[in-house]
Amino acid sequence: SFTHASPVFDGSVLQCGVRRINLGGKALTNYLKELVSFRAWNMMDEYLIIEDVKEKLSYISLDIKKELIEARRPVSKNMLRREYVLPDGLKNVRGYVKEFCLERLQNPQKRKRPDGTSDKDEEQVVALTNERFMVPESLFNPTDIGINQAGLAETIVLAVNATPSEYHELMYSNIVCTGGCSSIPGFVDRLYQDLRPLVPDDFELCINIPADPISAAWQGGSVFATTPEFTQKSFSREDWQKNGNRAAFQGHRVAR
Repeated sequence: SFTHASPVFDGSVLQCGVRRINLGGKALTNYLKELVSFRAWNMMDEYLIIEDVKEKLSYISLDIKKELIEARRPVSKNMLRREYVLPDGLKNVRGYVKEFCLERLQNPQKRKRPDGTSDKDEEQVVALTNERFMVPESLFNPTDIGINQAGLAETIVLAVNATPSEYHELMYSNIVCTGGCSSIPGFVDRLYQDLRPLVPDDFELCINIPADPISAAWQGGSVFATTPEFTQKSFSREDWQKNGNRAAFQGHRVAR
């Protein structure tokens, strides 16, 4: 589970500038799984369910201190609290996010049926508050979870600075983010907020997200596979077994 910052110029990956953070979507899911298991239900063996919880409820905050204060408010006044109903295999085959209604939280009687029971008596619910934004926050501050590495914005700057200076302005003007984490709500705004102070004032900063960031890398590869250039840059299994990673660079447009 990694996140890479890879400078590309004229169709070539500049290997001198590639940087990696040892943190990605799978690690975030495992982190959320541990938090939920510690605070609510034991979900250590339910990776797919927690993955769905992360995709449906997580977001990236632009003001962590303000959000943490809001998350501490009681249930009846908490605007960040959301509930995810776990699948039970009978009534709920798939988990889903419960519709948020502050009025129902403030008046528990409205949640009860005429017989005195409520949905809560039948449903297994995972309630999230600060977990919604603190888990993806790790991408921007890995030290929060014990990973002694630079955050995403700093890693991008390190990658760009490792390339020739005449490329810097071009690269900052065309940053493309792919992968599932880039589809988390608030990702682009937060990355811009953290990155702008680190980029020279006279440089344009532009961050782009493909229409489908999860499959963007595959789509690019599929298009490349239809071009004549693909056969020139491909290599055999025997080459890989003989030369290892070096086989990927032989005859390829990869700048060192």
